[in-house]
Amino acid sequence: QRVRDAESRTSQPDQAARWLSRRSAIAPLAAAATGAAPILLAPPDGTVISEIVTIGGEPSVSFRLAWDDPSLCNPGGYEVQISTAPTFPAGSTHDVYPWVHETYLYFFFPPGLPEGLAMQDCTLYYWHVRAVLSDAEYGPWSDIWTILIQSNSMLCTTIPVVPPESPLNP
Repeated sequence: QRVRDAESRTSQPDQAARWLSRRSAIAPLAAAATGAAPILLAPPDGTVISEIVTIGGEPSVSFRLAWDDPSLCNPGGYEVQISTAPTFPAGSTHDVYPWVHETYLYFFFPPGLPEGLAMQDCTLYYWHVRAVLSDAEYGPWSDIWTILIQSNSMLCTTIPVVPPESPLNP
């Protein structure tokens, strides 16, 4: 009995030190689970999309967006935003959520969209992705990549320029 009492008295501080040590080792892993932004894979930044498809009787384009999720968590889904502005303002942003449960999305412009959301030829589109961790918690946004929609067979008369204050220009 004496030996057990002596061990328990001396082992409590040791147990606390081991617990703190384990907690310190786990903390970076927990941070990585919620702090890692998705890594965009495809289409490559600046890709020109020119193949026309017909959806609901209207011309559109269709493309596959793909990303990798380096986090250690299994998110409830992903939020994908596609916009004509790198700031992703309301009214000109396609906000695809919460139906994306894979690390890819086949996107097209559905017929009947209001101006600002309908497909625009010779237009640069920006896109990014973030993990949906719970109803009110999101991971960080990925980098922003671009896609140029050029649905006619001629070159666009205007070449989109990324403004200097854009997050794309460091």
